[in-house]
Amino acid sequence: EDLEADQLTKLAKEHWALEGGKEAKFDAAVVEKIYEEELRKHDFALNRIMTLEYSQYLEKYLWPNYAEGSSDAHVMSIVFMTNEKFREQVPVWDTFETRPDQFPTFLEAAWTLHFNPKTSHKERAILIRFLI
Repeated sequence: EDLEADQLTKLAKEHWALEGGKEAKFDAAVVEKIYEEELRKHDFALNRIMTLEYSQYLEKYLWPNYAEGSSDAHVMSIVFMTNEKFREQVPVWDTFETRPDQFPTFLEAAWTLHFNPKTSHKERAILIRFLI
């Protein structure tokens, strides 16, 4: 599938990969939609995750807009993007250094999510990979 025609690329261009360095207003519903319709629905397929990584989803949308109380989908999306960066062997910690005050609450949210009965086995495995 052509990357430019991909739904994730279209969402990126609309919400976080704007031309001219413009910034779009954050919409938590976009994170939910991507998680449910593009990640979970496709069984967390690597090509979907790679497309999001290519668009700088973590750096430009997820992490800058993370706050204590963010949705499970937001937390899991950060976990998926972080794991993908490690898989690709690209730097990741500099992203978190932009907002170090949020990192402890994020870690706590990821840890708590691991024990949530609604978290699937696959999501738990992804969380464990992140946490170790």
